[in-house]
Amino acid sequence: MPLYSNGYGYNSIIDRLNALGKKTKGGRPCGKNSLCAILHNEKYTGSQFQKNHAP
Repeated sequence: MPLYSNGYGYNSIIDRLNALGKKTKGGRPCGKNSLCAILHNEKYTGSQFQKNHAP
């Protein structure tokens, strides 16, 4: 379920990720900075498009 787009705040999402045992790249519990980086990364939000190249 897309929590952020359904109106859930940062703290609610962070609590959920940590309850699920999700960690950052560095192995730490999720925090506001890591969540903000994910929510603004085009790769994760679907804003980035991949070009299809013919073989």
